Amino acid sequence: MIFLSLDLRFGVQHFDPIAATEIDARLASYGFDAHAINTEVYVQARGILVLFEGLLNAAQTKRMLLLREIRNQRLVSGPMRRPR
Repeated sequence: MIFLSLDLRFGVQHFDPIAATEIDARLASYGFDAHAINTEVYVQARGILVLFEGLLNAAQTKRMLLLREIRNQRLVSGPMRRPR
């Protein structure tokens, strides 16, 4: 059974189990099951997931470039000496 519930932290009450059963029956009459619905949700969200992954990869690349630049600056300036 596909039982939908939202987090109570947001003040939203759980869906009515009778309504959930009716929705499940209606979806089943059209040939949809939980697997088909999950697959469709993933397919529709795939574009957003790809975009998010690209943003994460870009951020990681920038981070690596900054760390490399910091390392190169430290190598060029030589070891730090303590003031006397």
